[in-house]
Amino acid sequence: MGSARQLTGVAGRWSASHPWIVIAAWICGVLILLFSGHLAGTRQLSNADMSVGQSGHAARMISRDFTQHATEYVLFDSRDVRVGAPAYKAAIRDVLARIEATGRVTQIRSPLDPRFAQQITAGRHAALLEFQVTGSVSQSPTAVVPVLDAVRTAAAAHPQVQIAETGDASIAKAVNDTVLRDLHHAELLSFPITLMVLLIAFAAVVAALLPLGLALMAILAANGLVAFTSHLSGVTQQASSVMLLIGLAVGVDYSMFYVKRQREERAAGRPILDAIEVAAATSGRSVLISGLTVLLAMSGMFLTGSKIFYGIGQATMLVVAVAVAGSLTLLPAMLALLGDRVDRGQLPFASRLRRPAG
Repeated sequence: MGSARQLTGVAGRWSASHPWIVIAAWICGVLILLFSGHLAGTRQLSNADMSVGQSGHAARMISRDFTQHATEYVLFDSRDVRVGAPAYKAAIRDVLARIEATGRVTQIRSPLDPRFAQQITAGRHAALLEFQVTGSVSQSPTAVVPVLDAVRTAAAAHPQVQIAETGDASIAKAVNDTVLRDLHHAELLSFPITLMVLLIAFAAVVAALLPLGLALMAILAANGLVAFTSHLSGVTQQASSVMLLIGLAVGVDYSMFYVKRQREERAAGRPILDAIEVAAATSGRSVLISGLTVLLAMSGMFLTGSKIFYGIGQATMLVVAVAVAGSLTLLPAMLALLGDRVDRGQLPFASRLRRPAG
């Protein structure tokens, strides 16, 4: 443990003594990772990759050796009009014409075709139109968008018949949209709420912004790194959500201890560099041990046998590792550069919160 304390102390002292070098290196490194990661692209897991065991192996064989398309269905239903009525036939033909015009459908099975008469209910009030979306299954959530728009337009033009679409592609699109929407909400809400908590904890604007800055750098850098590691096992969009939340949590948590200890040492009269070195040797050591513990715990994800958890594990471990590295190098550099200005923007209740107990 003594060697860990010495290591973090030396790293903190050196970073504080060369703040511009460290900050420039971090900014350049993050930008390079983001740019190169964008070029490399992120490999998303396919449905076959998400399966495990013998069924997963069979799904991957089918996906590799046989062409698969997402199957979609358009359901027609009317309480008052039967399938043979002109209005009902017009609704079906309109949907057919509109989806064919998109150029995204194939293998159409129309209920108006005598070969597929079984797709009409016995009461002839409901009918089913079946087709497949062109392209691979993984691309279908994007390919189905114009088809969904076409069906919605046709439904609005024939109010006497209820028309709705479902299927592999439309369900996948709905799930993806939900994940992206939730992720966007997390991005919008997590940072402001965290900032409010940090303002209460530090009672100073600059000190509160430092942990958020570190967390943001860790998340950006990890995003770039995940683009490369995703080609080993693939990732899901859930992994990005988990990485965002974990990165924000550990980035803020690690830097809070560091900043608090540095401010305490400065209040005790230590010079800036000495205060940072003490914070690095004490709080920095705790950050290092905590980070290693989290990495060890998250490595258990690789024992599950599921590539979904592989992706979550690798994304989480990357953001934690970057957050630890940032806490031991970037944070001391920022503290040295700011000096006592870290207490700028104090809130009215700052003096009361920082008053020593006695």
